[in-house]
Amino acid sequence: MKKWRKAVGAAVLLAAVAAVAGVTGGTGSKKATQKTSSFQLRIGDVLPFTGGLAAYGANLDRAVKLAVSMDNATLKRLKLKKMSVKLVASEDGQTQAAASVEAATKLVKANHVTVIIGEMASGATIPMAQSVAIPNRVVDISPTSSAPQITSIKDNGYLWRVYPSDYLQGRVLAQAAIGAFGKGKTVNVGARNDAFGTRFAYSRAMFRSHFAMPISTLRSIVQKGWNSCAIRFNIISFSAPRAAND
Repeated sequence: MKKWRKAVGAAVLLAAVAAVAGVTGGTGSKKATQKTSSFQLRIGDVLPFTGGLAAYGANLDRAVKLAVSMDNATLKRLKLKKMSVKLVASEDGQTQAAASVEAATKLVKANHVTVIIGEMASGATIPMAQSVAIPNRVVDISPTSSAPQITSIKDNGYLWRVYPSDYLQGRVLAQAAIGAFGKGKTVNVGARNDAFGTRFAYSRAMFRSHFAMPISTLRSIVQKGWNSCAIRFNIISFSAPRAAND
């Protein structure tokens, strides 16, 4: 778990530094100028400490803190004494759009952050970015948001994500199914009954789009509450014989 937090934190902070450099149009400078320049990368995170993804929020917050300490240690080693990275505040996005927008507004208006890390859920990240980050020219980096529409948002370079789009996951899912079962087979796709699972309802289109529908039949997606009893029910439902057009 410690290695996972370290890797995620480092990836997020590296993305933050790269994003800020990109949107500010920074260019290379002489070593003397670098050592006398004063700059602080001010970060605020909006993560789900409560709500549907609360199980992950605290660990991601620890990852950010770990990465901040690593960045500052590196700056010190390079004798860049006037440059630093600071986590200004950690806000609860509650895995919800309204709470995330409110939290991001506080970070921008009151805490004057340079970068926002969050949210995890796409349904919170998108409105937060469109309502707060992008208009205020603050870089927003989501560690996990995977909604395909994030790619096409007109963000002027201010919205980033570490996690890949659901379209990539759909392609991998299709490839794995073909590798395991071969072409011409019937495939059932089960999905969580939430926003993430609903996007997998488009797996049928993903199969067709990326693999010219090499799998003969895709049965209807069943969405149930995602607990052990529901998983067993879904497996039984999927195993039951159905007509080819189901």
